Amino acid sequence: MHRALLLMAGLSVSVAGAIAEPIVVQQTAPAPRTADLIPDAATAARLASEGRRLSAEQVKALEGRLKNTPDDLPVRARLLGYYFGTAIRVEGPEATRAARRRHILWVIEHHPENDITMLSEFTIDRAGHPLADAESYSQAKKLWLDQIRQRKDDVRVLIHAAKFFQLPDKALALMLLKQAVQLAPGDGDIASRLGYAYAISVLGITMINNNGLPMSADPAEASGEVARTAINDLRASSNPVVITVAGSVLSQYGTMAGVLTKGAINQDAFAEELLVRAVALDPSDPGLPRSLGQLYSLRMLGARNREERTALARKSLEQAEMVVDRTTGNLEAHVYALNVASKAAMDAGAFDKARRFATDVLKLAADRRDDLYGQAFHDGHVALGRVALKDGEVEQAKAHLLQAGGTRGGGTLTSFGPNMSLAKESADRGERDTVITYLELCRSFWQSPQLNQWIQTLKNGKVPNFGANLIY
Repeated sequence: MHRALLLMAGLSVSVAGAIAEPIVVQQTAPAPRTADLIPDAATAARLASEGRRLSAEQVKALEGRLKNTPDDLPVRARLLGYYFGTAIRVEGPEATRAARRRHILWVIEHHPENDITMLSEFTIDRAGHPLADAESYSQAKKLWLDQIRQRKDDVRVLIHAAKFFQLPDKALALMLLKQAVQLAPGDGDIASRLGYAYAISVLGITMINNNGLPMSADPAEASGEVARTAINDLRASSNPVVITVAGSVLSQYGTMAGVLTKGAINQDAFAEELLVRAVALDPSDPGLPRSLGQLYSLRMLGARNREERTALARKSLEQAEMVVDRTTGNLEAHVYALNVASKAAMDAGAFDKARRFATDVLKLAADRRDDLYGQAFHDGHVALGRVALKDGEVEQAKAHLLQAGGTRGGGTLTSFGPNMSLAKESADRGERDTVITYLELCRSFWQSPQLNQWIQTLKNGKVPNFGANLIY
């Protein structure tokens, strides 16, 4: 599900890195008898990525090749990659915009059915960055509308046009996707795209990068007619895929949209409404309660008081327990689910459940030398140590803390670092020497200067501010 969502992401203005190996371009290639097309979106993305590494000489050769073989779409994909990520530094904005316009308009006119049109490099924005081109956008829109009139029953053309308009003209994109769903009602991919388009319309997202993450959002759009229509459509929908994807995207993008707009956009309640429906519609998919649980966890961070936080924690725990039940056939997913459930139980004050989940985690992740389960091994001991402290078993808690530090690492341990909840709670009880020993053990998998700072603070007789490491 999430992999599919990333493929649906739109605009990016990022710049590619330097060339690693030269791309060999045939100066004189025989003209193909038929169009040289691109088989799928993944191939198109790979070709565009290659294009970012082209030299000016290679670009010139490829442009010359197209004069004899205009249907060579792999060449156009490489050139689109070059003009999107590299050319502006070499040729300047005006020449780059003109080149992009030439290729994009040609493809819309001649091959709107091909997946080259799904590239982020194929987008044209009206404003907002140096590659934006209002005139080209108008020309492209006219060509797309012509193609839609001529090929109104071609699902691929409808999908590709909707992708082009998903940010600049959300109403048109939604109309096209709804038409595509009617033509192919059993196609889950099309339903996923419609759910995604609904979600970004509800949130007023105006820019998305190549990693599928929102870069800007407009509160006016989020409160406008298109957003209201999208909300009404989703409430009336009985398509489980549409509801599921829309709810998942709203829960993930909603927090980001809120940050981008300083709280002006908040659709948490609607995301919860959709995900609750989705969980009920599909009693076997672990991803649905996982998304809903994550939504509750994010809302806990902004809880106004302890009562609200506890209520959200209990909701998160309820979903985490569902994920545990739905992942028994997949060891890796089950270990991860148990780990999340043990933390949720601690937040909810359900200490017996936290002990049970953490004990199950350690049974399944017994080999702490395995990077795959190193995170679970660490977090399982942290959970058991925190429960031990709640029971007044300080020595037992200290033993669990040191065992947690004995993990090899893996997961977020080696990037963001370990969760310091047990370390803080132990330090608060005066067990600073044990916490120092634990932090020294953490050096084996997490090389961060914060460790030195925290150790020094403890040596000075104080408890460090562990910041976000109390949340990870």
